[in-house]
Amino acid sequence: MVRVPSALLLSLLVACGTPSDSTPVAGAPQADTVADAPQADTDAGAPQADTDAGAPHADTDDAGESCIPKTCGELGAWCGAPDDGCGEPLDCGSCPSGTCGADHTCSCEPESNETFCRARRARCGSMTGSDNCGDSRTVDCGSCPFGECGLEGTPNRCGFVDARDGNKYGFVTIGSQIWMSHNLNYAATFSYCALGVDPDPDPCDDPKHGRYYTWDVATQETSSDAVPSGVRGVCPEGWHLPSRAEWDQFADFVAQAHGVEGDEIGWPIARRLQDQFEWEPHDAQLGGVPTDDHGFSLLPAGVRDAFSSVNHKGTDSFTWSATEDGEDVDRAVWYTSGNVWDGLQGIPNSKLFAASVRCVKD
Repeated sequence: MVRVPSALLLSLLVACGTPSDSTPVAGAPQADTVADAPQADTDAGAPQADTDAGAPHADTDDAGESCIPKTCGELGAWCGAPDDGCGEPLDCGSCPSGTCGADHTCSCEPESNETFCRARRARCGSMTGSDNCGDSRTVDCGSCPFGECGLEGTPNRCGFVDARDGNKYGFVTIGSQIWMSHNLNYAATFSYCALGVDPDPDPCDDPKHGRYYTWDVATQETSSDAVPSGVRGVCPEGWHLPSRAEWDQFADFVAQAHGVEGDEIGWPIARRLQDQFEWEPHDAQLGGVPTDDHGFSLLPAGVRDAFSSVNHKGTDSFTWSATEDGEDVDRAVWYTSGNVWDGLQGIPNSKLFAASVRCVKD
């Protein structure tokens, strides 16, 4: 057998090429290949290198799913701006009273006794009810400056008795004035029952709307524009018919209390003064039903014209002042309000018309 030198054999191997990479020669040292290089861990459960531009995903969780924001109700939040669970603030509103706490719930601040009584139109006596926080309270709403509490049939309202006939009337303090909260129902000569029937019933069975009076009867033919007017007229002892200046003072106070102003037409305060239950449905211009915020309870008694016909009952009120029209002695100023315009207006009209009377305390 011919022996081949090892040097020659190595030369032949180099000339014919090296073995395939996939079939390494046994025992020969191997170079690292791509297949054998250490690999990045690509298991689905392993943490991945963030290959995005570097911005975190605000609405995804660790599993890559979308974040579902929670509502105020789901968080039990009543107020404030809690996080919705996805990094965005919610608007859960504000508290109607009290303050918003760190837990986004409202702490209620109980209303004062004065506010409690006023909101329930209680002018005197003890009043029990739920306050603004929903708690039951019994509050002393004070006493009447004169007369008696509840005398005229309405609990927690002040009233007095007319010594002439025993009729009972409520009264309210509005600004610096004390007004009757009912129409006068004294059966003076040449006054007319607001029932509007002929012949005039005796007694008049309409104590709510009272009676109609011509201006001469209402004032005993005495005119005044002073404050106070000094005109007792048909009013009970200790009371007087208000002058135009007193009516204007009254209207200005109510208007200011509600953030409005009067003009040459009148004051936009009618529904603040009108009785809540006696008026026919109001025109949409009024922006709501009567609220009688001050307990004045203005009534739609209508008016009796010079031909003995009753008009506008249920829709309008007409109430005399003690002041004649400066341009026509046959006319005097009355204050009127209706259900088609939210206004109280002082205008002159014939003294022969018969209208309602409200008296003011001396």
